[in-house]
Amino acid sequence: MFRWHVVSAVFWRNVKQYFSGPLGYLFIVVFVTVCAVMAFSPRFFADNLANLDQLSRWFPVLLLFFVPAITMTVWAEEKRQGTDSILFTLPASDFDILLGKFLAVVAVYTIALFFSLTQLIALSLIGNPDWGVIFSTYVGYWLAGVALLSIGMFASSLTSSATVAFVLGSLFCSIPVLIGEYFKGTFAIEQFGFDWNLHDFTIGLIPLGNVVYFAAITIFMLYLNHVVISRRHWHRGEQVTLGGHYFVRSLSLGIGLVAFAFLCGSAFSSLWTRADLTSEKLYTLDPVTLETLNKVKGDERAVTIQAFVSEEVPRKFVNTK
Repeated sequence: MFRWHVVSAVFWRNVKQYFSGPLGYLFIVVFVTVCAVMAFSPRFFADNLANLDQLSRWFPVLLLFFVPAITMTVWAEEKRQGTDSILFTLPASDFDILLGKFLAVVAVYTIALFFSLTQLIALSLIGNPDWGVIFSTYVGYWLAGVALLSIGMFASSLTSSATVAFVLGSLFCSIPVLIGEYFKGTFAIEQFGFDWNLHDFTIGLIPLGNVVYFAAITIFMLYLNHVVISRRHWHRGEQVTLGGHYFVRSLSLGIGLVAFAFLCGSAFSSLWTRADLTSEKLYTLDPVTLETLNKVKGDERAVTIQAFVSEEVPRKFVNTK
């Protein structure tokens, strides 16, 4: 069981370090500026819709550069300065230190995300946004960022160079972010990508399966991070044995988390495992619809549903959308 006073001490130490110089503030300013540029791109005015669709389209790619910038010094700088030896001699467990550092980077990311809310002021002035959709979108942004932060921390634990940690972080984070783009149309693989799991949040839904997906990545990467920082306890003659042992444990944990996420996203997927936050409850069947469906259940007459499917919305259908 972790000790909260230790976690809190490590947390505040890392937060203060991040904001002790101008670099931390610069990253936040750049993040907010880029978010605004992406959100109010020319396509935004062409679609004539008061939402964050344009930002959501590129947000995972933005995190590829912003998240490693936050996490690159978490472990690498400690190793370079030699302060990791002092840190690990404190009366604290490895998990306490890991959790404190993780909560610190999550806090920094949350602060940056909070300042990006300023673009909603402009959004409300030029249109009438659906605030339920905006809220669910930001929930998705936060969950996606937290998952990538755990990956970035793992990358930082592998090296003593902040630059190398940034490159490794971007490389590792690009796997879940870009997998959907490279395997678009292949459902078996595409569903493990960030784009696929972030999409439902951007349309006003908070599905259980997608929440579990981001949580599973976070748990798995934090476990790998814990294994890396605890290697100093391994005796020289047990390196190979313990390495194989933890490899099997990590593999088992990964398979278990993937299976659980798959069950929550597929086997348990239904209207009852997702929250519809849209103002008009667009993805919720009302009582009249349910009653109608119950009446036609078992009826031999065919029920035909006509739908228009396209990435581009014709201008005459914009208001309908």
